[in-house]
Amino acid sequence: MIADKTMIFESGPLVIGGVGGSGTRVLSKLAQEMNVHMGDCLNKALDNLWFSLFFNQLKWAGSAPEQEVQQCLDLFVEASLYGFAGDVGPQTSTLIEKCLSTSRLAKRDPELGEATKRDIFQASGIRKSDYEQWGWKEPNSHIFIPQIAKYFPNARYILIVRNGLDMAFSHNQHQVRLWGQRFQIELETPAKVSPSQSLQYWLAANALARHNLETFMPNRWLEVRYENLLRDPVAEIDRIAEFIGATHNSEISRKLSALVEAPTTVGRFRARGLQSFQPEQIEAVKALGFEVE
Repeated sequence: MIADKTMIFESGPLVIGGVGGSGTRVLSKLAQEMNVHMGDCLNKALDNLWFSLFFNQLKWAGSAPEQEVQQCLDLFVEASLYGFAGDVGPQTSTLIEKCLSTSRLAKRDPELGEATKRDIFQASGIRKSDYEQWGWKEPNSHIFIPQIAKYFPNARYILIVRNGLDMAFSHNQHQVRLWGQRFQIELETPAKVSPSQSLQYWLAANALARHNLETFMPNRWLEVRYENLLRDPVAEIDRIAEFIGATHNSEISRKLSALVEAPTTVGRFRARGLQSFQPEQIEAVKALGFEVE
């Protein structure tokens, strides 16, 4: 860890993650409205692209060496909290270039990868006086919960979970393609993920995330069910604000509830049917309290 530097904020960071497409974007927007600095380089989904560049590494698909993860956390913290302001030494520059060369972000969009790298080089850091807390939202963060917990003793984590049957029919299957082998999911072709494989990943990834959160961040994590947020946004926003430690009241929560909009994809599994899944998969979803009919 960079000596004492992560203590710029007394608490945090606040990390938001989950299986891609779960609704992490609205949580990031809520956190921003609660005066949490969520990053300077975000895409339309409000993913922190610096985290994406450093951690969505193709070479880590099976496992990630602890030393390399630690190194990337150092770089991410340095850029996020303090900034390089164009003064990037040759060793740091080489490390960032190395991360870029194996990043899935750069493979999918080389121009975005280069732009993100330039943005990191010019990072100016956070003015603590402008924000109560800091953090980031990047769905893949759940893969690195043990390392995040070790690096940040005061980190807090929000895991958002959406009905896996809906998730199985999403076009967003990037995580399954990148991390699937960690959960014994073998894809015949990298570009094709079946609904059953998607649901298998959802079950396994969320189970591991809960286990790791309970093991490494006891009493410092919150699970938000996306369907509950849609059903009663004020009550869920109250829970989130209390967890974050943000200044809030019922009036603020009512105003923020306008940010919560139900997409047309809610309940799409009903139109697609359940024939793509194994009976035990459906029962596992039901056992978690999600609708299956």
